[in-house]
Amino acid sequence: MVEAGRAVPRSLSPPCPPLRRASGRTTIGRRRPIAGRPRESPMHTPAPPNAHPPVERLVATHAGAVTTLLCEAFFDYPVMRYVLGDAPDYAGRLVRLIGLFTAGRWLRGHPVLGLRGADGALQAAITMTPRGAFPVPAALAELAEATWSTLGADAKQRYATLCEAWSATEPAGEHWHVNMLGVATAAHGAGHGGRLLAAALDLAAEDPAAQAVDLTTEDAANLGFYTRRGFELAGHCRVGTALETWTLVAPRHAGGGFGKLRP
Repeated sequence: MVEAGRAVPRSLSPPCPPLRRASGRTTIGRRRPIAGRPRESPMHTPAPPNAHPPVERLVATHAGAVTTLLCEAFFDYPVMRYVLGDAPDYAGRLVRLIGLFTAGRWLRGHPVLGLRGADGALQAAITMTPRGAFPVPAALAELAEATWSTLGADAKQRYATLCEAWSATEPAGEHWHVNMLGVATAAHGAGHGGRLLAAALDLAAEDPAAQAVDLTTEDAANLGFYTRRGFELAGHCRVGTALETWTLVAPRHAGGGFGKLRP
């Protein structure tokens, strides 16, 4: 998809059996009302004029801003439309669903990176799941139960079906997973998506046991964005008649990092 939302939020899935992770393919075993703007983290320093904004490691106090951003970025994303269906109050249901996805990262301490605009407002965010298996915190299990109770059994079953498709194309080996990459509409074209993805790949490369970084997309228009950055198509699956999912993998390159070798 456009920079608005690049990867599938494989971040928690009560209806699916614990996959290894949300690859995060998660998560609740496996990858609230929207709050106002969060306080800046100690890591954040304003960028000088005309400079690229620094990538910031976000923390749980930024949860409201991240949810708001991702709800905008993924509003019409095929996964969200598929899972939530045609029930009333789509916008409110989307907040609950994305809140559940991102809770899988916050409650496990997994990486969430962001970029801000000159006014300090969050303009882009990426969520990741490191390699390995992660237990489901009690708070996450409770949130998942409450969320799916609200969204309904049909939505839960559709997500379970999607999780099965993701599981079938999940690459073997020790890999990190990009769950979601979202850019605010007003910031499209600024290059935030590419910079955040590069930062995420660099972070994963610091793990010497990681063999690759993988992600999925449900929008064919996104494939070029990822392949230009060193990702390789590793799988494709159709979910029903209206949804397709592609799995892409960035292996380690000769320089030790992931994706396209950068100078």
